[in-house]
Amino acid sequence: MAAQADLTVTDSVPTNLTFSAQRSDGTLATWIEKSSGMWIGNPVLTLGHRIPVFTDQGTYKVTLKLKVPVLEVTSPSTGTGIQPAPTIAYTNLGSVELVMSSRSDLTERKDLLAMLRSALNNAVVYNAVTDYAIPS
Repeated sequence: MAAQADLTVTDSVPTNLTFSAQRSDGTLATWIEKSSGMWIGNPVLTLGHRIPVFTDQGTYKVTLKLKVPVLEVTSPSTGTGIQPAPTIAYTNLGSVELVMSSRSDLTERKDLLAMLRSALNNAVVYNAVTDYAIPS
């Protein structure tokens, strides 16, 4: 197994965001993007891996999750002019789960990943995310 390294992810601007490696226990790895300047507002990326108890039967599961918190916009509400502590207004969450049979071969797993990448880049999926538009 490779050592956990930082990850670079590109947003819609496009801006490269560096997610710093935080921890890994062999089944769950965590990265945090720290450019917000406030710990509470940092996006978090996790990658989980579950192997079947009996490798000749069952399924492997890989889960990727991205949590992107959005901070509440606040202004000084007291006569002292002290800014309230930052709070999270809401969190956007993306999650991808791949479940693969222990009988699948490398080509089948590569195909699953390639097709999923293509689906996420498809205009129909793009419109569903950006405009909440589902084809009728």
